[in-house]
Amino acid sequence: TEQGESVYADLLAANPGDQKALLGLARIARIRGALAQAKEYLARAEAAGAERAPIATELAGLHVATGDDAQARIVLQELVLLKPGLLDAWLMLAGVLVRQGDRPAFDDCLLRMSRVSGAQPYVSLASAQMALRDNNRRAARASLESALSYLPNDVRILDLLLKLDMTEGLKDDLLVRCRSILRVNRNHALANYAMGSLQAASGEAVLAEDSLRRSLAAVRSPHALNDLAWLLQ
Repeated sequence: TEQGESVYADLLAANPGDQKALLGLARIARIRGALAQAKEYLARAEAAGAERAPIATELAGLHVATGDDAQARIVLQELVLLKPGLLDAWLMLAGVLVRQGDRPAFDDCLLRMSRVSGAQPYVSLASAQMALRDNNRRAARASLESALSYLPNDVRILDLLLKLDMTEGLKDDLLVRCRSILRVNRNHALANYAMGSLQAASGEAVLAEDSLRRSLAAVRSPHALNDLAWLLQ
């Protein structure tokens, strides 16, 4: 992310109206939780004439980040009508419907999503989210494993599987999962936290400290802070 931000900043310095750079910086700011900054970049991208679809995608992401699922739903429903092939928009809409508990709308969303080319892993991921809401961990894992067979390095899928492994106390699976995620994103907060916990339990204090510090650099969670404090006693 830091490297991507640097590239976008260079593009923006050369051309303050660079739409791709503005949208990219808006996305990075949103992911980091800098929502006011994300809104500013998004407004600048819109003023620079960026197309409606990428603007709407980022706007929906901002609404989700601020907990406004109702507004995100409106934006996403318009977006999938405008660009029905946008699988990420369908998946975001499905996630909103899961959180809202609107099963009929969710089922309709999955049906319409399934008609898009390459939709199967996205349908499986959305199905897993609904299964998790219903506390059906077996169905959720089956759907996630299906999605992973199509998208083996997708951190969204790996992240949910990691949470399942942690919930179910599957230490062997947890170690493999952490390594899979950290190969894709070495700064992943939860994977570093879980890896640090495993390393501490096996007496690898130096490695555990490094993992926990990486986790805290990404997200300052109380669990990671407590584990690091205990480790350094």
